[in-house]
Amino acid sequence: MFKIKFLFVAVLLLSCSMFAQNLWTGETAINFTIQANTKAASFVDASGIHIVYFRNGGIKYALVNSQGAVIKYDKVIEAEGQGTDFANVAVAGGNVYVVYYKNNDIKVARSTNLGDSWNNTYSYFDCINTGCNKIVAYSDGSDLHITWSELRVGDYFYKDVHYVKFTPSSPTPWIDYKRVSEIDPPYLFGAENPDLTFSSEKIYVNYTASSWQPINRDRNVNGSWNNLEIIPFNQLPMTNSVRSVKPIIIGNELNSVYVNDWGGMNYSGVLIGHSYKDINGSTWTQDPNYLQTERLDAYTVYPHVASNTKDGKIHIIYYDKNLAMYSYRTIINHTFSDHITNIQISNYLSNSFTPNSNDLYLIRTGNTSTPGNILFRQYDAAPLAPANYSVSVYQSGTNYYPRLTWSLNNEPDVRNKTSNAYKLERRSRQLNGTWSSWSTLANLSGTTASYIDYSINNASGGDREAEYRITAIDLGENSSPAQSVTIEYGMYILDKIKVSEVVGDFSLDQNYPNPFNPSTKITYSIKEEGLVTLKVYDILGKEIVTLVNENKAAGNYEAEFNASQLPSGMYIYKIQSGSFSDVKKMLLTK
Repeated sequence: MFKIKFLFVAVLLLSCSMFAQNLWTGETAINFTIQANTKAASFVDASGIHIVYFRNGGIKYALVNSQGAVIKYDKVIEAEGQGTDFANVAVAGGNVYVVYYKNNDIKVARSTNLGDSWNNTYSYFDCINTGCNKIVAYSDGSDLHITWSELRVGDYFYKDVHYVKFTPSSPTPWIDYKRVSEIDPPYLFGAENPDLTFSSEKIYVNYTASSWQPINRDRNVNGSWNNLEIIPFNQLPMTNSVRSVKPIIIGNELNSVYVNDWGGMNYSGVLIGHSYKDINGSTWTQDPNYLQTERLDAYTVYPHVASNTKDGKIHIIYYDKNLAMYSYRTIINHTFSDHITNIQISNYLSNSFTPNSNDLYLIRTGNTSTPGNILFRQYDAAPLAPANYSVSVYQSGTNYYPRLTWSLNNEPDVRNKTSNAYKLERRSRQLNGTWSSWSTLANLSGTTASYIDYSINNASGGDREAEYRITAIDLGENSSPAQSVTIEYGMYILDKIKVSEVVGDFSLDQNYPNPFNPSTKITYSIKEEGLVTLKVYDILGKEIVTLVNENKAAGNYEAEFNASQLPSGMYIYKIQSGSFSDVKKMLLTK
């Protein structure tokens, strides 16, 4: 009964120093044998950090774990000199996909063995025109959602934003194509800098129109696209231009985080702000809060990134002139955090800011055109609680033991631990009594998803109960919230002695064994002579069989129920004798 964490050849120097109110680990330099010289992108799952990086027009792949240990690197996707650009990496359906631009096509390369080998002719989508300046591709677990911008047909200056879905399992993988910016108002002369996100109900594409106005368009489940929505943004009485806008879903809200360049004769800089709306609504609210930072000079480019974690926070990295370095802040409940965390990174060419549960991984390349290291830092937060935690009964011979199961965490800094990734504890008590203290039952690896408690050999009902709680612990020794389940156990009276003495009261006992296959015994007591009925029903209340229907003298009795012809499932048995009635459940497992 249930009441239920890059060294690629050279030595890796990993600094894990922590700052007050700072969860960022120290920056780590990864020395490639053949290094990256422009951009890098990443995707993080239980396997580790998937990284794609460019080298002289080619693309290569690397996989490292959250501690920086080498798994594989320099796996060629496209050879050097191929003119590739804008690579994204994602995992869908257990395979690794890299989406990139080459020869006016959006290409998809696939690896079925975690990057050891690649099929770079797997699929492609012919772009509508030329001049692509950005591609974004994200996985929903099975499909890839892709948005990009390219020159408008018949134009040599203005661009359009497009969307398409890639479904690897389908004979026609490219579906739902849409020129998202087709309904720009007359005063908007082009669209670029796209990004997207999705919920179970909609796809949301954000982009900038004419490089100054942030725009959102939603796609419904039925395939229809809603009219564009102009996202309100902070403006000052000076020249301003929205450089980028990123959609992020937090709960039931769509947030759009944007960077607005602005300047005047004697002052210039950027504003970072955001607006939000209900995911199914069309009315936007502009957050009056914003981050303000200044340019070092008129030509400084401001790399910035935004991402979100499962705990409802939006995370932003930006350049802060006052500190002369990059800083990190969060948005919580539409308000920028008061603290500013100095993450001590130098200028960089590109970055990838990838969330994984409540962790973040910042991947960046060097600041020169010659080959350089790829660097990364981790925002090391507590892991998520193990999902789908439950207890059932495991039968071995005539013994019945509690069996605990859960879904493995997707964080690599939990999955990669060989011990102490899952801490199991137990406490017990008499039914409705006082709980004992918690005691540690087991410390398990990050790839263990079940545990059988052999110290309790009569689980499934009785006069005692045991509560089991589980905690996930990552490589940084951060602990998740605990999950708890309870099971009853105890000794059964297998055979009550049939005596002629007066029985003190009516009773109906729990069947034994339970769960059972295929037969079980039901004992009951009758206080005084009279008609007794004992019937079995299915979970829907349909009568299955009548076990007893006769007059019985006062005493203790036993009935056997054989379910060899019935399917597995929960059944109900009910006794009636005079004014006495009682009902209990039993479980048939085949």
